[in-house]
Amino acid sequence: MAYVLRYTGELKDHFNRTIRVDISEDGYTGDSTEVKLKGISKEWNGSDDDLFIGRIGSAVGVGFLSETNFQFIDLYSSDSRKFKMQIYINSVLDWRGWIIPDLFTEKYDAPPYKTIISARDGLAELDSISFELTGMQNQVVILQEIFGKIGDPTVHLGINVFEENHSTSNSPLLQTYVDCERYEGMSCGEVLEDLMDGYNARVYQQAGDWWFMRVPEFEEGVDWIKYNIFGSPTSDTKNTELLIGRPKEDKFARVDQQLNFLPAWKSQNINIDLGLKESFIKNWGFDDWTKTGYVTRRNPIYEPDYWDGTASVRRSVGDDLYMFF
Repeated sequence: MAYVLRYTGELKDHFNRTIRVDISEDGYTGDSTEVKLKGISKEWNGSDDDLFIGRIGSAVGVGFLSETNFQFIDLYSSDSRKFKMQIYINSVLDWRGWIIPDLFTEKYDAPPYKTIISARDGLAELDSISFELTGMQNQVVILQEIFGKIGDPTVHLGINVFEENHSTSNSPLLQTYVDCERYEGMSCGEVLEDLMDGYNARVYQQAGDWWFMRVPEFEEGVDWIKYNIFGSPTSDTKNTELLIGRPKEDKFARVDQQLNFLPAWKSQNINIDLGLKESFIKNWGFDDWTKTGYVTRRNPIYEPDYWDGTASVRRSVGDDLYMFF
């Protein structure tokens, strides 16, 4: 089956950008319908501040103006791949996902009224999809197999840790092979987590594509390579923006930001455990028997490093030589 456009609508955001929402249906054969939009919200299940969250999934809620009762009831389905949603900003793809199945809410009122249609990117669903790839495969093929289960298998790889025999002109994942038998009986989500753990990576969607990025490299420009199934890889550098102070207008994710001043640290305690030191005397346990010889007759001198086979300590004071056993 092929996806055919079913509904489309546009609105202007606070920065006068044109936002277009397209909903396509698998196997649809009719004409598309232009609808009126009443706002869009986007949410992520993680934060850049939390380095321990690997999979950052996203979801959107789109408000449609229902001009008749149950105008969008056809979007209610138990098939998680029945309807695909794509969001464009100034004709450039910004997000893609799937309308959440078995979930439909509509205001109980006389039309016109707003109906919320919810969709998600599919990352969470990977936990319920079996991993079926077999044989010896490189990790790029494995990732494309996983992401292909929830849409476009195109993936950007921002991993720049190479084994000494790797070529730095290609992604290390393209040069690392895994016997897929190790993933037998696992879900796609579990396999993805295994790959992420190996690189300390994070997965998220940006501009409609999947990104597999190594977290420690976010603090600077990241060299990435884009792999798809339709052509040769492309590469570039992704410069992570560290914004200090108030961001520019196009950096606001939404219109309800809030600036908080947190209390400063008043004091700090550092506890250091140096452990138990058995003795301050060098070679106190007579473990080193390699140093032998007699102490020369010099002015009062004490050299405990000199041991012989009888474990004697010699000390010379003036013309007298003292030996301790």
